[in-house]
Amino acid sequence: MTTPSLKLGVEAILLAAAVAAVAALSAIPGRGTSTGGIPVPAAGPGPPPPPPTGAFVLAQENGADGVALSGRVHGSKLELTGTVFDQTGLGVSGLTVLFAIDAGDGKTSTLESSPCGAGCYGGTADVRGRPAAVTVQIFGKNERSQVRFAMPDLWPPTPAGALVRRAAGTIEHLRTLVTNERLGSDAKHVLHTIYRDMAPNRLEYTVEGVGQSIIVGSRRWDRKPGGPWKNSPQQPITVPSPAWGASTKVTNAFLLGTALLAGRRSWVVSFATPTVPAWFTIWIDPRSLRTVELRMTAAAHFMHHVYSGFNQSLRIEAPDRK
Repeated sequence: MTTPSLKLGVEAILLAAAVAAVAALSAIPGRGTSTGGIPVPAAGPGPPPPPPTGAFVLAQENGADGVALSGRVHGSKLELTGTVFDQTGLGVSGLTVLFAIDAGDGKTSTLESSPCGAGCYGGTADVRGRPAAVTVQIFGKNERSQVRFAMPDLWPPTPAGALVRRAAGTIEHLRTLVTNERLGSDAKHVLHTIYRDMAPNRLEYTVEGVGQSIIVGSRRWDRKPGGPWKNSPQQPITVPSPAWGASTKVTNAFLLGTALLAGRRSWVVSFATPTVPAWFTIWIDPRSLRTVELRMTAAAHFMHHVYSGFNQSLRIEAPDRK
């Protein structure tokens, strides 16, 4: 999928058919970039630099903006890089950014940052062991906000590029997959969609309040709520496919620890796709290597997936055959 502000090859399968829904999100205007606070040298307009090599990555939405945090551990040194980007994917420069480091023992230290590119702010702190959390504090003209990131349970995190590749391959070899998706450009503009994939080329999805589509091979059918089906040609698709794109370059993949989801232990892995750019966290079942949950943070695209229906019985057919 491609929007004017963001090349989302990572969603080429899941959202290729949701043109109207995505257009509605892309049309939402972003806020103006605010500057001010304590004067700092401002980088020129442009996309933010990619995460530093060897750093783990975390990201969250912050109003209409996205905020990412990279951490690179060197013994007792923790190199932090904060990235702030707007709805067009450009870095928000001219801000004052502080890192509040929660040591986990009731003590918090504050680290000032220096500009490191468009929307990029970095600094290095002395730490003793694993911090509990790092809060990115953002100050601009008429604006202040903060985003708290829990630090990885596994300290330092373990490289996980091979694990991400295996997770992607597991998705590609599924016969069926059901995806419950929340996709928003900010907290107020949100779409809820259910996708049903049936290998190798059948997809049915319903966008709440928007409509329904069915793709079977080289044909597709679309309808609005309560309306008739409309038939049209379709570029053949391949499903299931990982949301980050099977051929998309993945960087900064690290195992962060484990989490309990629906009573089952999952591995927590984060990574980035700088060519998009986007930041991901996925939860993987250690026994099956199936991805059971996913979060993506990208410009005007804050996405949450919950996966089910692995290799279960699905029926996806043309409407006139149902």
